Parts: sequence; C-alpha cells; structure tokens
Amino acid sequence: MKNLFTILFCICHSLLFAAEADTVKVVRNGNTIEVVQQRADTIAIINPQTYKQEQRTITHPPTPISLNGTVLYFDKEAKNFIIKAAQTQLQDCIRTMFKNIKDELPAGTYTCEIPDLVIDAEGKAAYFSNNVFYASKDVLLSDKLFQSINEQFAKAINEIEFIPLTIDGEKVPFRIDMSADMRLAQ
Repeated sequence: MKNLFTILFCICHSLLFAAEADTVKVVRNGNTIEVVQQRADTIAIINPQTYKQEQRTITHPPTPISLNGTVLYFDKEAKNFIIKAAQTQLQDCIRTMFKNIKDELPAGTYTCEIPDLVIDAEGKAAYFSNNVFYASKDVLLSDKLFQSINEQFAKAINEIEFIPLTIDGEKVPFRIDMSADMRLAQ
C-alpha cells in the first residue's frame, strides 16, 4: 500500500510540475485577454560536435485562452471552414506585406510568425504578439527599420475583416496561428 501511495504521489507531482503555468490578463484595444505563459523547460541533449551532454532551456510562447471572459475556440487541425478562411486571409496579408517591403530589405531569410492571433466575435483582430517579423541571424537591420516593419505588419493585420465564427448559432472569438518565410537573394 505504501508503494502504491508513493507511485501515485510521484505521478501526481510530476503532472502538476509539467503543467505549471502563469496566467496573466492583458488589456488591448479595450479587450481583456487571458494569456497563459508556460514556464520554460530544461532538456538534456548530446552535442553532435563534442558528444558531451548539454542542458538547453526551451521557452514557450504565451497562449491566449479567453477574450473578455469567453473561452477562445481553437481548431489546431483547421477543419472548420471559417478557421481555414481566416488562415488564408492572414497568409494573403503576410504575402502582400512581404512583397511591399522586399525592396527595403537586404538579402537573407525573413519570417513572419503569429502564434497567437485572437479574432473577436465580430471578426476583428483583438490580440497578437507585438513583434511578428523576424530576420535570420546573418541579416543586420536597424532598430528603426525593424520597428517600422513590425508596425506595418500590425497595421495590416488589424485591417483584415475576418468572417465571424459561429458555433451553435452564436458568434464566438477564436484563435489561429500562422508562420511564413521569405528568402531574398542578391
């Protein structure tokens, strides 16, 4: 009986430890978004060059879970037509932005990553990460240009009119994610 108790205690403790996260409320554009920030994980890996064990810390992006007290709908496989349409609209927006800014950028690889776009019940962008535009390590951009491009992406995303998602006859807020890369050659 004592061994069973010890095993159950260890399992429950490890499940609690693995699920540790902090919930924060963020107010943006008059909306209150509840966001979960999971704590970083530490993993052990074998370095392929030195064959020595090293520890790495993996951070997780914040995950929005509710908008103004309403739980967000999230369809990871994007089986819902409205979710697919929203992802297509966002992808088109990102492609257009990349076309508009490509003349300002040096050769290199660029990424637009939006892991947390919250769309309200009326089809407007209610929340997403502040910085969505990234350049590879070999590309040097001025802080001013980097900030300007992120502002252009934010403005373009905020202007998208998404189709509202309706579930059981009721409009509900939802979350999507999107990532796109662009490579510019000399």
